[in-house]
Amino acid sequence: MNNPYATLGVSPTANAEQIRGAYHALVKRYHPDVIVDPAQRETAQEKLVEINLAYEKALRAANGSGGRESVPDSKKVASSLYERGQYEAALRILTREAVRDAEWFGLRGKILMALKQPAGAHESFRAAVRLNPDSHEYRQGALDAAVAARREKAAKGFRLGDWIRKTFLKSRE
Repeated sequence: MNNPYATLGVSPTANAEQIRGAYHALVKRYHPDVIVDPAQRETAQEKLVEINLAYEKALRAANGSGGRESVPDSKKVASSLYERGQYEAALRILTREAVRDAEWFGLRGKILMALKQPAGAHESFRAAVRLNPDSHEYRQGALDAAVAARREKAAKGFRLGDWIRKTFLKSRE
């Protein structure tokens, strides 16, 4: 990544308030929801990811903490990326969020299902259900992920079984 201060347009001695101000100004300028042209929207989305990463790094340095610092609206940005089909980028942004609540686990489950990782999605949806047991959406996601994980496991086992049968049948002939 480039220099986070250069990306944000602030001095390396900037305090947290200055960094936040620069961050918010850039987000308003590059947020994909305000851009009409699809090609420019894609470029803006890439720039927004760079801005979020720079913000996180610069703010951590300004606060003097090496700990995890949430990127503002990271769940919203990840959700937007998910809706656009940019699943890997959505997962990268989402994992930078420090607060892992039911919404976080639910969104992670949806992203992992889109990435065809049903076992991980099932774990995420189950965590979301534990945190919000009344959510039908999370319960349905957990069920769908469990079914997909079983199908995936059965498909792998079936292919292995076919290979074993073919191997042993050929060796007997």
